[in-house]
Amino acid sequence: GSTIRLNVNTEFTQELLGSKTIYDTQYFDKQLGIKISVYDSNGNRLNNDSLLGVNFELDGKTYYPRVDGTTRINIADKVTDVLAKIQINTEKNKTWATGDYKIRIESFGSSDGIYYGLTASDMVELNIRIINQSFGLKVITSDKDKIVDKDSGTTVGGSNSIATVLQYSSALNEPNIAVSLYRRDYTEEFSQKYNLVDLKDYVSTELTATKREKEYVVTESPVETSTHFLVLKQNLITGTYRLVYKLYDGDVYIGEVYEYIIIK
Repeated sequence: GSTIRLNVNTEFTQELLGSKTIYDTQYFDKQLGIKISVYDSNGNRLNNDSLLGVNFELDGKTYYPRVDGTTRINIADKVTDVLAKIQINTEKNKTWATGDYKIRIESFGSSDGIYYGLTASDMVELNIRIINQSFGLKVITSDKDKIVDKDSGTTVGGSNSIATVLQYSSALNEPNIAVSLYRRDYTEEFSQKYNLVDLKDYVSTELTATKREKEYVVTESPVETSTHFLVLKQNLITGTYRLVYKLYDGDVYIGEVYEYIIIK
């Protein structure tokens, strides 16, 4: 949608010496504030021009990015434990380009909870992906098609193929959609990493390769709604997979969506 909701928790901690609390008196007369910044995938902080139309809401009050792109919010009249429920509104922004970003939130104590010195007391970063309003891509796959028997190559629904409905809207000049398959990395027990594998090793559907590694054409003229079929082979490798559909404008990558497939 056009909103991002952040629950920002701050915790004021005091050091202990034995059983005695060492009180940090420099914060006793301070107000609590946070600074929010947005960085692109190259580590550049977005300025006010890129965030034009974006605002932040807290307790019914609206805050706007400053010229340098940072947004400063006073969240409490003293430094203490606080839960601040902040909503980022992007509906009126037309310039925030599609891509991966980091939201950096820094906490500090100062006389007004707005300005502070060069060093924040703490900082956290969140990864987000922004999809500009000029296009949309969604995939829908039946749950029965998401679990596949490794020996027979049939789904729990009894089909030998995976049917994925693609819903698409765009103002792109040369839209095209491609597909790739990724398998979860099992070298570490709790790994969330997925490695690119070759889709043609898993399906018998005739595939047309793109210029990119192990990636295949779905359509070069996407319509609003279409169904993409992948006929499965037998004797497959077990694991959790991501079936990733990628949207391009010509050769320029725009964004992607995916479904999880389990082969067991």
